[in-house]
Amino acid sequence: MRRSQSRATELLKWRELTVNPAAQTTFKGDQRVQLTAREFGVLIHLLIHVGEPQHKAKIEESIYGWDEEVESNAIEVYVSALRKKIGVDTIRTIRGVGYVMEKP
Repeated sequence: MRRSQSRATELLKWRELTVNPAAQTTFKGDQRVQLTAREFGVLIHLLIHVGEPQHKAKIEESIYGWDEEVESNAIEVYVSALRKKIGVDTIRTIRGVGYVMEKP
């Protein structure tokens, strides 16, 4: 059910980013950005909820299966990697709440 909500046929655009969920590709401008499957999952979740702060638990729920164990700092690691790859100003941390990608 979660996968059906991922908007697999639409391109997701935010600032310079263009993400194709169906092809699992990400571009910043004209440059392709290589992401791991988990990084891609976090990015998709945040793009679907642009402007809405997302708690770490909600992000974990969207990218992990029911039987998978999650390290306590896994989301922080993925967000840090995404910031390095797509820009430090892309994902904002809201202390005590979670992460958000602001509306452009």
